[in-house]
Amino acid sequence: MWETPKNFKIKLGGNYFINCESLITFNNQPVFRKIERRDTDGKLGLDFDVYDDKGQKIATIRRGNVVQGDTQAYEMRHLADCDKVIEKSTGRIIVEINKKSSDADIAVSVNMYLQDGFLLEATPDSINVGSSKMIGNIFSNCKTGIAIGESTGGAGICLK
Repeated sequence: MWETPKNFKIKLGGNYFINCESLITFNNQPVFRKIERRDTDGKLGLDFDVYDDKGQKIATIRRGNVVQGDTQAYEMRHLADCDKVIEKSTGRIIVEINKKSSDADIAVSVNMYLQDGFLLEATPDSINVGSSKMIGNIFSNCKTGIAIGESTGGAGICLK
């Protein structure tokens, strides 16, 4: 059974999100929609969708696993402790989810577009949003860690 955890630590793009209701929002909508923990082994999972620069969905991530995607243009790799989405034409890693991080419950890197074409780059070392680069920050007990666009408040950082 999967449940919403009270305590968790997620490494996203070299930054840490501890017990944040939403890691990142874009125009008040969560990018990573659901955070859950499996009660049998404590594994943490995230739900989010991955889009290309034209706003077409290329992959669906549920509970930290790639569950579907455009296999014509993207390779979907499922390993015991890591899932990846890789662009076949360039070899570029679009999504990498490490389920056995040494310093967090789960470590996630993305180089993906949001549904409206906004590029979100969260490499293993940093998060790049527009001209802002965030490295090694800790967002703890925020309603939203990073709010991009409009924010209703409670954000660790709000970028417009």
